[in-house]
Amino acid sequence: MVTVGMTKTAGIFQPDHGQVSASFATSLLPSSPMNWNTLTSPDELDALLAESAQHPIVVFKHSTTCSISATAKSRLERQWDDIVGPAIKPYYLDLLRYRPLSNEVAKRLGVMHESPQLLLIQNGVCTYDASHLGIRLDTVRDKVKTEHSSR
Repeated sequence: MVTVGMTKTAGIFQPDHGQVSASFATSLLPSSPMNWNTLTSPDELDALLAESAQHPIVVFKHSTTCSISATAKSRLERQWDDIVGPAIKPYYLDLLRYRPLSNEVAKRLGVMHESPQLLLIQNGVCTYDASHLGIRLDTVRDKVKTEHSSR
């Protein structure tokens, strides 16, 4: 770990040019009540679909350059604990880095690709699909209750 120091040059303090430790960089990120799990490979998609037989999962497909997507993600993070909590496991898919995987998700779940998009997956099936500011966690919660009561 390299710590960041300050150097005084011409009477002005400037940071030294060194590497910042990962723990320090992570501490600068805003905290989120959601424990995002990343989705980065087809193998992880297979595992996620199998896991959805045990408990509900949501996949949030996010474009890191879109302000609407950032707003939707922020709303999810602010409302998560109050509306959904630990009953649903959240996954995060970065569309710009993993576009082929995003296309595979859409194909395998039979949904049209959108961004931002929230998919609720239960027993390997997408039971809720919403995009943009139409994403509603109260509806996700209700879909989970409906699915569990019909088993």
